[in-house]
Amino acid sequence: TAILADSNGTVEVKTGDGQWTLAHSGQELISGQQIRTGALSNVMLVFYDGSRAYLGADSEIAVDTLDASDSGARLVQLTQASGKSQHEVTVTDDSGSQYLVNTPAGNGSATGTLFTVMVLPGQLSQFWTEAGEVSVNNENATVEVIAGQTTIVPVGQPPTEPAFRITGEAKVMQAGTVGGEGVTLPESAPRAMVNQSH
Repeated sequence: TAILADSNGTVEVKTGDGQWTLAHSGQELISGQQIRTGALSNVMLVFYDGSRAYLGADSEIAVDTLDASDSGARLVQLTQASGKSQHEVTVTDDSGSQYLVNTPAGNGSATGTLFTVMVLPGQLSQFWTEAGEVSVNNENATVEVIAGQTTIVPVGQPPTEPAFRITGEAKVMQAGTVGGEGVTLPESAPRAMVNQSH
């Protein structure tokens, strides 16, 4: 089983009779159940081996196989239909252990890893790894996505070659001139960054 934790906003679980019911923190999940979140909502699934899956807003995931215990092989298989999830997978010495996230366009498996999965409109999937390594597979092709890298998986096609993810966050390292005009740095910028000549 797994436990729902840190439930915020609208979080629902699909029960055996096919009905969606409001979920609550501390609720246990078993194989065969589905979880979905509404707008501005999120929830964490905590497995007994310490692995965690964080489900973001407007997301849906199914628990296909769940056998995560303190000892022995860990078998966790999830299917993500939509939205964003982040997975923190504990290290295990058992070679039979598996942590797998299926999407409409391929799957990713890992151990001792921190990775994120997004299922985008059109069922395009994206996997990126923050720590460790994830094997991403589709159409009989597998790529290894290491920390800092991402791959995109279109439906019916192999994963793209992993590439380092560009976040848009950066630090200004040099200032100079643009078109002959001086660039004015904010007051908070260190003085050593000012360009001495044109």
